[in-house]
Amino acid sequence: MNACSGGSSDTATTSTTSYNIQGYVQKGPFINGTSITIYELDNSLVPLGKSFNSQIKDNTGNFTLKNVAFSFKYVQLKADG
Repeated sequence: MNACSGGSSDTATTSTTSYNIQGYVQKGPFINGTSITIYELDNSLVPLGKSFNSQIKDNTGNFTLKNVAFSFKYVQLKADG
């Protein structure tokens, strides 16, 4: 992940923070349109079943996800393509 910026917190039920996530993936030739999935993980790095989807924007592997809300500070990124 290249950069990440935090936003507001929602404490009604579970404390969540919204983020804008941008970065790039590299491992072989990922191309424009490759699927990116971000999975939220708990503090033990166990997937919570919550995921967010995006796509690579160009042939250098750049991607962006805006206003994604996480309750924990760990994520797993997966690129398929």
